[in-house]
Amino acid sequence: MKQHRTIFSTMVLALALTSAHAADPRLQVAPSPLLNGAQPSQVQPRPSANPRQNIQRTPRTVAGTVQAGNAGLRNDRRRTVKPLTVPIILTPVYRQATITARVYRHVKISELKELFTDLNARAARYESGIDTVSRIQTHCAEKSYSIPDQAAAGCNGNETLNQCMEKLVHHCLETHRPVSITGQSRGPRTLEESRNAARVTAAMAKALSKKLADYARQAEQHANAWK
Repeated sequence: MKQHRTIFSTMVLALALTSAHAADPRLQVAPSPLLNGAQPSQVQPRPSANPRQNIQRTPRTVAGTVQAGNAGLRNDRRRTVKPLTVPIILTPVYRQATITARVYRHVKISELKELFTDLNARAARYESGIDTVSRIQTHCAEKSYSIPDQAAAGCNGNETLNQCMEKLVHHCLETHRPVSITGQSRGPRTLEESRNAARVTAAMAKALSKKLADYARQAEQHANAWK
């Protein structure tokens, strides 16, 4: 009988402890999330009774990554600059762009001076020929043509007056040599010589003009490329 009373007392005491344990939340143990199939990365930490331990800390970031919150504003300051490791050879596109940026034709001022010096000498003869032609034209326009002059020009009695005068003027212009004027520089003495001087001067002036145009384009290209 005494033994039964002892067992009964033990069961009452165990029941009392179990009830007290259930009533006190501090003594309760939460079931493990891992038993319900959760992954370790999904398990949230239990809040601590210490408020300081519940403060969420901003994780440290590796240099070059975006930081959480306002810390990202300081990211540029904390970036690490990678060292240069290998030489660089321009790609074909950049290489071609660099080459085409050069002037397509190199013209020096000395070439312009040389052409201008030659043109200056030729121009003097050409301009002298202008005076020569003017004097020839005046002479032929005011001349009285004799019968020998008409025969020399190729006129005949069957032609009209206008036809003969055309031959006379042409013959006179091509053959007359005006008397040299004292002090005048040596220049063309006939219409043919004056014509040739004009042709040579025109060709040289065109060459100089072309060279000047090339020089102007070259300078303009440099001005646009040197930026």
